[in-house]
This record gives sequence, C-alpha cells and structure tokens, in this order.
Amino acid sequence: MMIKNLLALLRKKYRYSELSDITGLPPSVLSRYARGRMLPSDERTDEIVRSLTKSVGIEDLARERVKTTKDGYYDVTELIWDMALLRLIAVRISESFSKYTVSKILTAAADGVPLASLVGDELGAGLVVAKERREVGLEEFVEDSYTPADVAIVRTLYVPKRAMKRNDRVLIVDDVVRTGATIASLIRLTEAARARAVGIFAIVSVGDKWRGVVDRYAIPYFSLLRLPQLASR
Repeated sequence: MMIKNLLALLRKKYRYSELSDITGLPPSVLSRYARGRMLPSDERTDEIVRSLTKSVGIEDLARERVKTTKDGYYDVTELIWDMALLRLIAVRISESFSKYTVSKILTAAADGVPLASLVGDELGAGLVVAKERREVGLEEFVEDSYTPADVAIVRTLYVPKRAMKRNDRVLIVDDVVRTGATIASLIRLTEAARARAVGIFAIVSVGDKWRGVVDRYAIPYFSLLRLPQLASR
C-alpha cells in the first residue's frame, strides 16, 4: 500500500512512461500498483523504492510541501506526515550514513518520530525518542535542559538510561533545525549515555544560526532542504 501511495504522489509530476524508465517495470504494471489492483512483493517494493530514490527529485517533492505562513514561519506539516515521501527520504539518509555503522536513531518527540522510525528500519538500528516527560515505571534517565531561542522557558529532554549504551553509534534525526538548540541537547544526551553521535540529519534546515552550534561538535550533518530565514511579522 505504501507503493500505491508513492506512485500516486509521483504521478503528479511524472508520466507512467517516465516511471517505467526509472523502475524498469511496464507502465501497465505500475498503473495496477497505483490503483491497488495488484500489490508488489516485499522484494519488489524495496527495488522500486530504491530505484525511485536514485532518480526522482526528492528535494523538489519535499519543497512543494513546505508552506510559508502569514506570520513568517515555515509550515512543514504536509511534509513530515507524508509517509510515502518520508520512505524515499529515509532511503536517501540510509545510503548517506550507512558507512557509519549506526546502531541507534535518536530523535526528539514528536514530529521527528515517523522519519526516525523509517530510517531505523532502513539501517537496522534501534529507535530512541527523547521526551519532555519521564515515563512512569522507569527510574533511571539521562536528561538535558536548554533554553530554546526567543522563548523564556527551560526545556528538559529525558531518555531512559538503558535506551543507549556505551559505544552505541547514534544518528540524530529531526524534522526541522533552526537554532540548533534541540540538536545540541540530543548530542549532550548521547554523550551522557556514553554513546557516540556519528551523524546528524534534518529534513529542513532554516537559516545558518544552527550551523555554528553543530559545527562545535565536529559531527557529519546533512539536511535535505536548506531554506532562508524568514522575517517574522
């Protein structure tokens, strides 16, 4: 069914003949997949997704789903909940970070969770979600507090102590990075657990302020879309 949704997404920009050239499958077969009249096997699904990831303009598809609000902010709702597109992005990330032997995917609740789950599936890595509340029934946590930019509050993230172990190789995944404050907190949580952050990925990065924060840690990072900072109204 993911292939059905993915083909429905791509049909807005590509003809079946073009998708056939990319995937090597006849247009008639792709049409039946798209209408749900025939479903591919798991192996065929994987082949289709990987061939599409290499050829379609994922960045353009993602950019089309980012809206600008009247208050001068980016609305990424349509992007971060589009599971078909997130699957393509997850494959792209897994190819970029596969050489780092990632054992855990770390993200902050809640918008980064869908993508982080898909990336973990692609890399065969466990998922760790940092939350703003302690879970009942767990006694030991690692935690980190920080003050988000332009907000007079202190935010604290918690991760169960047993979620990350010494020598775990952690890929940090987030939906949007603006100031880098959340990313920096996730890095500190990783260090507190005595694990090692080996990479950082964000679907969207806004402006350049975050780069100064991330660069201090000398960790490889990649973002799919780099958007300019908007002037808030």
